[in-house]
Formats: sequence, structure tokens, C-alpha cells
Amino acid sequence: MQRTRFLAAVAVTTIAAGLLPGHAVAADPPVTLRLAVADGEDRPSDPYVRAFVEEVAARSGGSVTIDVTWDAGSSGFERGVAHLVTDGTFDLGLSAGRAWDDVGVEALKALQAPFLIDSDALAEAVAAAPVADDLLAAMADQGVSGLALWPEDLRHPVAFEPCVAPITSPEQLAGQTVRAIPSAVTIDLLEALGATHIWVDGYDEMVARCEIQAAESGLRQGASLPGRPTFTGDVSFFPKFQVLAANASTLERLAPAQQAAIQDAARAVRDRAIAEHPTDAEAGQAWCADGGRVVLAGADAVAAFQAAAGPVIEALSADPVVAQAITAIEELKGRTEASDMAAACEPGALPSPATVDRSGFVGTLPPEGSFRAVLTEADLVAAGASSTFASMNWGTKTFTFDGTAVTLDQGEHGGSPCWGTMDVVDDQYVAVTTTGGGCGLFDAIVWQPVDGGVRLMLHEATVETGQGAVDSVAFLDRTWEQIDGPAVVVP
Repeated sequence: MQRTRFLAAVAVTTIAAGLLPGHAVAADPPVTLRLAVADGEDRPSDPYVRAFVEEVAARSGGSVTIDVTWDAGSSGFERGVAHLVTDGTFDLGLSAGRAWDDVGVEALKALQAPFLIDSDALAEAVAAAPVADDLLAAMADQGVSGLALWPEDLRHPVAFEPCVAPITSPEQLAGQTVRAIPSAVTIDLLEALGATHIWVDGYDEMVARCEIQAAESGLRQGASLPGRPTFTGDVSFFPKFQVLAANASTLERLAPAQQAAIQDAARAVRDRAIAEHPTDAEAGQAWCADGGRVVLAGADAVAAFQAAAGPVIEALSADPVVAQAITAIEELKGRTEASDMAAACEPGALPSPATVDRSGFVGTLPPEGSFRAVLTEADLVAAGASSTFASMNWGTKTFTFDGTAVTLDQGEHGGSPCWGTMDVVDDQYVAVTTTGGGCGLFDAIVWQPVDGGVRLMLHEATVETGQGAVDSVAFLDRTWEQIDGPAVVVP
């Protein structure tokens, strides 16, 4: 059984204290706007979507409500969301900058100019610079009001071994089939490198048959890739930027104060996303800790990649708006100190949760009621959790069991509640299926009655190696104090 990684590095977080200004008094007619999000919940964009919803409500004095639809692009994914916003099906949309060319927004291609934005520091600087405002303003030609953009990760070549060796030269991509989320620039770059682009989901078997040999991805997304492929840490094709935008006609119909609330909220969320942006070096460390591998191609190979991408840059520069933005970014690059790249690492032995004596644990449905534990960063780290996981999952947590239903309230830190259903499997463990909310649930647990509550644990059949498994056990394995419901009887 594949165990769902709980919250992990993309966990939902609540709005930081002090982010919201004093609440306004609603004076304008209330309106509900629909926000289409390309990503599903629990992706890196999740906390900023939720922050935007709360920011808009506070800044508009409650007169603007944002109704979020996750995975809104359907089979079109990011491009699908861009279409939903431009055609007015949705009022607002959050999708990667690379997607908007599919609806005729050419200006954002500057953000994907190959090997131009090649460090986190530069990506963050671009997002807050006037050039970003110029690019967002250029979206108006397609009936879209660009509100804000922020960096998510740098994109690297990824090798699925043994189908292909770690990618340390552009020649290695010639003749290879590369899985990548589509955009005009991505496809042009891969073709310039002699590769064939493919966009499919659920492609594990294609990788196993070596029908797909490589991918374009970010280190923060490594866990979503088949197996434990090898990233080339010093070859950064371009960054991924999230772009928040509105249908221009919808925005214009709102009262001026409501428009201002939306625009100000978008900028506040952008600033928070920049401030909290994990670096590629940090993402590389996490990837290596989870058994992944990172190689470095070296300066000469990076220069060879840049030379191979020359025709793509030349084609992009034929558009005067894109050319002007590229020039502005080059100037910004000249005065921005590059941040550290991901370091090389070799896969080592994966960490495993400590062996737990499961005698006394049972696989029946947990007792009905609510059970609470207060988690601190220190105790999570002491139990083996990564510092990233601990920083995102501390706080007061409450499980509520009601027959076959389970809910986890994440308390003052960690995001919105999530819920699911439980089924007993062969009287050995309880299978938990997440059905909603902003986090994942463990998918196979056992429990033990203890004084004052219950102790929870992953079922041993589902405990995997890797930091994610250690994180999950560190979170779950403790006494959960009963706060309501029939008293648990300890034998």
C-alpha cells in the first residue's frame, strides 16, 4: 500500500501574524468571485491561495468572498486555467507563468528565457521589480489583469537511470524523450537540445520501459517523479513562476475599493511568498535526505547548454516586449548576487523510523471522540523529523473519530482541517482515505488505549524508508489526550 506523505514540505500554513491590516468596514455590495487554481491542494501554491482568500476578505471588509476550485484546469492543467480566466468562466486564476502563452500572452515568456534567471535570489528580485509589473500589465492585451507573480522553483534536467546517465552535457538529451509540463518556450528549448517533448500523467510504467528517459522538473517536486531520479543541480533551464490574474471585465465591474482590496491582497501574498521562498540549496538537501541524487555538470557544460539555447533566446527577442523584459532582467542580474545552488550528493541509506513494539496495538476502528496533542518543533526534530517538516507541523492537533469518519484539526498552525473515511482491513489495521481538506491523512494506522487517551502508530506494513516516513511517525507516535467522547477503557 502506498502511504500518503503527511503535509511534507508543501504543507498548508496559516497566515503569518501581522500580515493582515486592520479590518475594514464593508460598504460595497457583497460579491463572490471564483478562483481557478491549476494545482491541487497541498502543493507549494496552497498556503498562498489560502492567504489570498483571507487577505481579500479582510481588506474588503468582508464584501469580497473568494470561492476556490482546485485542479480547475482538468486535462489542460495550467493552460486550462489560463483559458478559464480569459473566457470568463472563472473570475480569477492562479497558474504558472509558462501556461499563459496558450491564450496569447507572449510577454511572460521572458520569465522562461533559458538560463537567464538561474538563481533563487534573481527570481525573487525579478518578482518584486518593476519588470514584473510591466509583464503583468502586458497581460491586458488578452483581457487579463495580472495581479502578482512569485517564484516557486528552478527547473533542472532530470535523468531516469538506467535509461539515461546523469545529464551533464546538452548532447545527452539529443534523441531522448523528455516529460515536461508544456509551454512554447519549454518545447522550443527541448527541440533545440535535440529532445522530444512529451506531456503525460501517470507515466511510471513508461519510465520503467525506458520510453521516457528524462524530465524537466524542480527539486521541490522530486517526490512526484517516478523512483529516485538524478537532478543536475547547476543546470537551471529557467524558473517556474506562479501568476495570479483576474478576468479584466470582472475586475472592472467591482467597486473601486473592492478592486483595491484584491490588488493589495495579491501584492501582500506575493511579498510573503518571496519571504518564505525555499532555496534550491534547501530543496536539494531535502531531496538528498530522501534518497535522491544531485550531480553537477560544471561550468563548461553549463556554457554549452547556454550556447545550445541561443536560437531560443534569439527567437524570444524578436518580440519587443519580451526583448525589453529580458534586457531589464539582465541588468537586474548584473547587480544581484547569485544564491547557492543545490550541492551534489550521492544516494545513501534511507533513514527509517525507529522500531516500535506494536504489542497492545489493535486494528479496529479507534474509539469515538476527540483526541489532542501539542506538538513543538523541538519534539518533532527530536523524534527524527526534518527541520522543514517540524517548522510546518508544530501546534495543537486534534483527531476526531466518529464511526468510520476521521477529521484532523491542525489548530493554530498548519492550515485548514482535513477529513477522511476509515475501514478495517483484515482486523489488522485501519485504512484511512482522505476525502477533503487541506492536508493528507495517514493511510494505515493502529492504536492502543493508554491512560487518558490513545496512542496512534502507522501500521508496520505501510512504514517505508525515507525521511517522509520518519516525519510521519514523528508526528503520529505519541499519546493523544482524550478531550471528549466516551472514556477510553485501558485493559
